[in-house]
Amino acid sequence: MATVNVPAQHVEGFRLGAAEEISFDAKILVEQQSKLIAAIGDREDEDAEEVRTQLRYLRGNLAVLEQLNGGEGEDHEVFEDAEVLAHVAESMFRKALGPKLAKEFDVGPIDDEQAADLLPLLDGLKWATETAARCHAEARKELGERLAA
Repeated sequence: MATVNVPAQHVEGFRLGAAEEISFDAKILVEQQSKLIAAIGDREDEDAEEVRTQLRYLRGNLAVLEQLNGGEGEDHEVFEDAEVLAHVAESMFRKALGPKLAKEFDVGPIDDEQAADLLPLLDGLKWATETAARCHAEARKELGERLAA
């Protein structure tokens, strides 16, 4: 279990990241469930394990989203599996902030007004990148400890 302190200015992006991960996991879960039904007697054990994995991710992402509800304008402390938190941070980067940044950079020249819009996005991207890297490192460490035990 890992903890991420989500500063108030990044809560909305992290929330969107969790929602994006829920959408992704649900889609994969449907695909895996269909494979499981089609593979009865063939790859049933492998497909069943993949379904269990996707369910774990989906539950984790739902838990993250639930922990981010309420307390608008406040920092949030989120507890979940390190790998789940890393994926949410990556999704925040790719789906929430990356497209906004690309849109802002599509117009030039960058003046004071645009800089005021860009700097919080860059700060959010930096935070999401550092959070994803830290959570992935923690997940690898936890996996190593489980395998060693």
